[in-house]
Amino acid sequence: MSVSSRTLLKGQQILILFLTATLSTTGLIYQVKPNSEPPRRAGRIIAMASAVEYQTLEKEVGQSIQFKVKVKNTGNVETTYLIFAKRREDGTEEWESDGFADVRLSPGHYEALVVGSVECMEEMAGKYFDVKFLLYDYETETLLDEKEIDRAWHVKETIVTGTIISYWIE
Repeated sequence: MSVSSRTLLKGQQILILFLTATLSTTGLIYQVKPNSEPPRRAGRIIAMASAVEYQTLEKEVGQSIQFKVKVKNTGNVETTYLIFAKRREDGTEEWESDGFADVRLSPGHYEALVVGSVECMEEMAGKYFDVKFLLYDYETETLLDEKEIDRAWHVKETIVTGTIISYWIE
């Protein structure tokens, strides 16, 4: 049985059509979809879950306050953040820096951090203090979020008192 050149040519044409269709379909399946939104750097400070309303912390002279924050990457690119903790005496305008931290997060991820701390000193006794957290994008130095707690803590006054509870002569 001999195969004519016409049959071979027809077979080659069918094979070429089949390969072309397969490659086109494969190309459509594996086509890289371009990102529809441009890279966006965003982040936010997340409030800690609590079943009770916020209450002012009561501290004594010599005790410490730790500044903690939970940061979430709400953008669509991996980002490095700088977080600053600041405090001020309630009713005043000037903020003092008490610490900073940095963290690199992928989109959708979050992390809890200790940003700084302050020891309650004698000159703080009897006063209330506010705290503020600032979240910056490290690369662009853009402020992304800011959270403030008014009257975050109170330093108890050291009261030195005494009384004579008994007295007599002999």
